[in-house]
Amino acid sequence: MTQAQPFLRLDAVSKRYGGRAELAVEGVSADIREGEFVSLLGPSGSGKTTTLMMIAGFELPSEGRIMLSGSDIVGIPAHRRNFGMVFQNYALFPHMTAFENVAYPLRLRKQPSSRIDEKVKRYLDMVGLARFASRRPAELSGGQQQRVALARALVFEPTVVLMDEPLGALDKNLREQMQIEIKELQKKLGITLIYVTHDQSEAMTMSDRIAVFNNGRIEQIAAPLEIYRRPETRFVGEFVGESNMIEGRVGDATERRVETEIGEIEYGPDSAFGAGMPVFAMIRPELITLAEKLPPRNGTQLTVTRTIHFGDRVSVEGTTVGGTMLRFRASGREAAVCATGRQVNVAWRSDDVHILARGQ
Repeated sequence: MTQAQPFLRLDAVSKRYGGRAELAVEGVSADIREGEFVSLLGPSGSGKTTTLMMIAGFELPSEGRIMLSGSDIVGIPAHRRNFGMVFQNYALFPHMTAFENVAYPLRLRKQPSSRIDEKVKRYLDMVGLARFASRRPAELSGGQQQRVALARALVFEPTVVLMDEPLGALDKNLREQMQIEIKELQKKLGITLIYVTHDQSEAMTMSDRIAVFNNGRIEQIAAPLEIYRRPETRFVGEFVGESNMIEGRVGDATERRVETEIGEIEYGPDSAFGAGMPVFAMIRPELITLAEKLPPRNGTQLTVTRTIHFGDRVSVEGTTVGGTMLRFRASGREAAVCATGRQVNVAWRSDDVHILARGQ
């Protein structure tokens, strides 16, 4: 494999089921580096799981190529791709112990018993289940079953590990714990991991990069902070985190100002748009703060319509005189100031405004 050649490449991959006119996946292209953790993120029906199944070999693309180290693997059956797979429902054999479940892929590969014993014990210990080796799945908790499934996917040292919403059945605390454990294992072992989820916080926490899916296409693939701070489309901006999308038109492009219903909004130097262009000025709620005085730009007055308390912070919604709704965050100590019906001044920095072309 040359240095410029990606480890795993999806090249204009599409999938159509039966005689349907619409595509479940349409022209998906992405390059994945060796040892990278990439999450496929999107709502239900966006094409992320279908894409994962085509990478795994459980589905055949209608069009396009899937390249591994420069070779097209579309014609290679799933069991010969040397990929590990972790499903949401764990897919453990109920009549086998944890040890036997983890040993299963090694026995299929006809490895010697001494090698199997050594590797299974090592991987069960790695996921913290060495003392549960003799228990069957029904005798294990959900989190323990998920660890068995993870050990089974890793024990034969696969080329790539694929995970399809593996933490969806776990409670919040256990899910967060497993996120950390999976990421630490991935980094420790240096494995290439492709992870399907509809949970944006999960993708943000674990991934090196995120591919955001919508209607069968990748809208953006980038590092988590890039996805969050500089979304390329309105869908990405609204799907990943909360956002305020304020409609307007670029006024003076040289001075980087947008004319909106709530007044002029200045934006940072990272955006380049021509005068008169219809745009959205996107501002994340946590970047809007209370202000004693109303600034001439990058601020407005709101009438508070709703507050939601989260202990040390408050999520506040308010409307301008013209009816534009904005969300912002306040500290617990500012809750009284933001009571429903109160009028408050809010402001934001120009560098915290991200401009998106309308229609994206």
